[in-house]
Amino acid sequence: MKIQLLAKSSGGSSYKVSFSIEHNHISAVCQCKAGENNMLCKHVIGLLAGDISMLYRPKKDMDSLDCLQKHMPDYQLHTLCSTIIDNGYIINTSEIIVKEARKKVRKVVISYH
Repeated sequence: MKIQLLAKSSGGSSYKVSFSIEHNHISAVCQCKAGENNMLCKHVIGLLAGDISMLYRPKKDMDSLDCLQKHMPDYQLHTLCSTIIDNGYIINTSEIIVKEARKKVRKVVISYH
């Protein structure tokens, strides 16, 4: 079974994401930079997690996303991908907090020179 979806890019355009499910194995290809470098990108992870907000054209692709979810091999992919997304958000938020704290420390340290 083959499923193609359009995922939103952070810049507002779209990337084609293709899934193929055969013999309890799934393959995914995304046309974003990470996908072209054979990395497991956020678009593939988001769509495997069933994240509707990843869809570039939700009304048109919703049935295909549902089909993907129903036919995924039962390896807890949905749960694993959701875990990646949730923890990625925590990491990104922490990086922002650390960056801001470093700026504040730099201001104090520089003022003592």
